[in-house]
Amino acid sequence: MRKNVRFLFFGVILIFCTLAGSLSGEAKQVSIAYSIDMKNPDSHYFNVTMRVQNFQKKYVDFHMPVWIPGSYLVREFEKYVIGVKAFNGSGEMLPVRKVRKNIWRVRADKAKTIQFKYSVYAFTISIRNSFLDKSHAFINPSSVCMFIKELKEKPVRVKITPYPSWKTISTGLTASRKDPFTLTAKNYDQLVDSPIEIGNQKVLTFSVKGVPHEISIYGRGDYNPDSLIQKIQKIVRTEVGIMKDIDY
Repeated sequence: MRKNVRFLFFGVILIFCTLAGSLSGEAKQVSIAYSIDMKNPDSHYFNVTMRVQNFQKKYVDFHMPVWIPGSYLVREFEKYVIGVKAFNGSGEMLPVRKVRKNIWRVRADKAKTIQFKYSVYAFTISIRNSFLDKSHAFINPSSVCMFIKELKEKPVRVKITPYPSWKTISTGLTASRKDPFTLTAKNYDQLVDSPIEIGNQKVLTFSVKGVPHEISIYGRGDYNPDSLIQKIQKIVRTEVGIMKDIDY
């Protein structure tokens, strides 16, 4: 009987240790969150904070892309970056140095939390760049959001702080039910493949195979909304017929 009790006691300890180890692993899960604010749009600068937790390395490299999805030219997005700083979770400054034209290295000394801050100048009207003035904001994430090479497959969260008078956001990213300006992506590639328009743009909607679609229109234009929806819906249906699926 005593032998059975000892065996049962050992089994309980083993289960408890396994559970504790599992919970500890969950508690240390790496997380990546971007905060992008545009409080002063006349400056044409997006202020970005990239918060990384539980990636405890002595040195951490932050990369600004030199590419965008669907384009095959080298881009020089890093030239628009200023004011790079890094802090740990206690607010203490961490040393940063630029080691390549588009890479900033932080001496993190295995800090549990890294807050990597910088500003990006955005005043180019192009789908390949980003733009910000007092009328609206357009974010091409590959020109605004840096990445850590080892963490590109991790989920990311993006919190947009819009100019106070702007009420509308248009993007393919998943928005929080409580706050449409809080977005998530399954990884960095999905983030940079999802442009973001912020302002008071006109939004037209339609569905194809039950999947909602939006047409986001900034500024004035000589168009008929119903006709525009009909034509673009026809294009989408044709594409879906060729691809046999909607993978977005």
